[in-house]
Amino acid sequence: MEIKVISLKSAIFLFLFVLFFVAPHFFQFFNQGIVIPGDYFFYEGNFIESLDSLIIHIKENYLKSLNFIKNPIFIFFVFAAVFQKIIKEI
Repeated sequence: MEIKVISLKSAIFLFLFVLFFVAPHFFQFFNQGIVIPGDYFFYEGNFIESLDSLIIHIKENYLKSLNFIKNPIFIFFVFAAVFQKIIKEI
């Protein structure tokens, strides 16, 4: 029977994956506890009831989400691209 040994490339991949994508979730959990986004939206969200409230919602939230530096989805894709480039170089 052949014994499988984990390669150095696989170990580095696992370490970097955990560092970039898993560890931030644990840090957030230990700092904030369990946060359910749906509950936050229900109690703190903006409910659009008229055209005026729609315009206010667009001005305050939609335009704010176009700020790439603070947009979490953009940050995720930047880190994913960096991670992929590092893995290809190994």
